[in-house]
Amino acid sequence: MPYKLSVDCYKAKVALDLAGKSPYNFFMIKKNMLPLLFLFSLLLFLSLQGCSSEQVKKSDSSNRITALRETLEKMKKNYESKDTEGFVSLFSPSFKDLARMKSDLPASFGQFKKASLEFRIDHMELEPSQGIIMIQWEGTWETAGSAEPVRGSGTALFKFSEAPAPLVIEINGSNPFMLPVRGKTPDAPKN
Repeated sequence: MPYKLSVDCYKAKVALDLAGKSPYNFFMIKKNMLPLLFLFSLLLFLSLQGCSSEQVKKSDSSNRITALRETLEKMKKNYESKDTEGFVSLFSPSFKDLARMKSDLPASFGQFKKASLEFRIDHMELEPSQGIIMIQWEGTWETAGSAEPVRGSGTALFKFSEAPAPLVIEINGSNPFMLPVRGKTPDAPKN
């Protein structure tokens, strides 16, 4: 008799399982939903944290680095678009040979149809009164008299003044804003 009872209980459990009314099935569904419930709770918590009213304030160093990078990018874009006024406006009045650069720039821009420069920042230093950026650069200049573009590359060190906005006070090394002479390797950076 005990054997028959256990078989009957097993048949009843199977019948309930198939009908979906087993307490066992109910708890299995809950166990399967626990990860989803946890994920939903986590997303709700993170979204509420993202809506906080306080904004993260950038440090002074971070703002200075951003300003230096933006000035370097503006120089590159103004050079590539042959914007003499915009390009010169990014140089400090204390820049060595500023007057000569202003007078030579239109002729320099006339030497090429199109210029494309790529900058990779290697090193940055922030000092109280200036910022320094060392870059590796590559450039391509399409000239009117040649089917083959002029290519150049090198290392340049830019020194910027800090007040009120970064302005170039010095360029050492291989200046990326000078059309290279064919067959001549760029100058090594000055130490």
